[in-house]
Amino acid sequence: MESKGARYAKGFIPFGSFVITDGRFVTGQSPGSGKEVAQALLKALQNNKPQ
Repeated sequence: MESKGARYAKGFIPFGSFVITDGRFVTGQSPGSGKEVAQALLKALQNNKPQ
């Protein structure tokens, strides 16, 4: 995927929290990221509300 232009990032601590947000796309590295993914998703949805 990187050869097609995708950017890759990972956390330093295995099973620790690591969240990436790009616009409305939110992803977490492991189950330990669940709370932070939910918070980032809510923030992304609030920032993209129709006016």
